[in-house]
Amino acid sequence: MSGKRLITLGVVALLLIMGFVGCSIGKVAESNIAETENISDKLSYEGELAIKGLSKEYRIPFDTIYQMESVSKEMKRVSSSGEETVEKIRGVLLDDVLKDIGESKSNYSNIRFTAGDGYAVTVPCEIVGQKDIVLAYAASGEILDDSKLPLMIAIDDVRSMYYVSNLIEIEFSNEETKEDSSQKVIILETAIGDLDSEEFMYYESNDLAVKIKELFEAYPVEN
Repeated sequence: MSGKRLITLGVVALLLIMGFVGCSIGKVAESNIAETENISDKLSYEGELAIKGLSKEYRIPFDTIYQMESVSKEMKRVSSSGEETVEKIRGVLLDDVLKDIGESKSNYSNIRFTAGDGYAVTVPCEIVGQKDIVLAYAASGEILDDSKLPLMIAIDDVRSMYYVSNLIEIEFSNEETKEDSSQKVIILETAIGDLDSEEFMYYESNDLAVKIKELFEAYPVEN
């Protein structure tokens, strides 16, 4: 092989290496920009987040929340079938929102999150006291779909049902279940295990559900 051909091959190889390095640097740069840019420059949502159950009711504009200091965390959610999904979530800590109004979630035992379509779920004290709760507006480097905005609840290593999207209301409570010997208590999770369940899709999250009619037929209410 001639010396000229060797030089040519060497130049081509060098260009290829530079190209790969350039692509790698570009991706890192894009990643860094995505982590540090002000989301309020790209995202705006009309309306307010209602926060109830505190000393008074608060209404915080969603755009105000978007402008608060953000956090990025890897969060794992678990479907009813045990399938785990991990994604990087970006948003604002609920603790930081409460701190700005002189409150703390540690003062309450339950938090109820409600979506715009009426879906609601109560997060128990075991989660409230031990885990960070993020009011997310981006996942996997992308702003949430319109159907999930303005905010989505994100909590690490919990069931998917707690990931309430299209969040519009948060309600705090210290209510405790009181024992009453005159009432029949049914453990819902056990009762559901005795019934036929089917997959239920809610905002791209799979879970299992049973029909309310079948639940009441199996466990009739006694007057």
